[in-house]
Amino acid sequence: SDFSPLKIYDAKELTRNRFGTLLDAEQIESIAQRVERLINDDEFLGLVDGRCYKEQSLIFEKELRYIDLLVELQDGSYRVIDYKSSMGDMQEHTIQVKGYVDCVEKISQKSAEGYICYLLEDGIKIVKV
Repeated sequence: SDFSPLKIYDAKELTRNRFGTLLDAEQIESIAQRVERLINDDEFLGLVDGRCYKEQSLIFEKELRYIDLLVELQDGSYRVIDYKSSMGDMQEHTIQVKGYVDCVEKISQKSAEGYICYLLEDGIKIVKV
């Protein structure tokens, strides 16, 4: 799957190559550790059990939106997942993801649900919106 531990090394190297001038080695390692915790989290793995579309862009009502991860479930419904590195502005995050869910439902004419995955320094917190 795209969320296997084997992908961590490649993602870390890509991050280092792309953002190495902006991030130091400690920051890159922190990001890698957060991602590794996420892809080993049973709750997260349950959420992504379906057809995954990463960094999905949508144009809705003349507005461009980017969904971090859109999962099409076996029953045809959708799950919107947004990643955050801090729990600051939780209300704004919730409004953002609810907006994505509304867009997906209107475009697809199928039900959708939204989640925010907080990749924190000390663990993962997943919030359903």
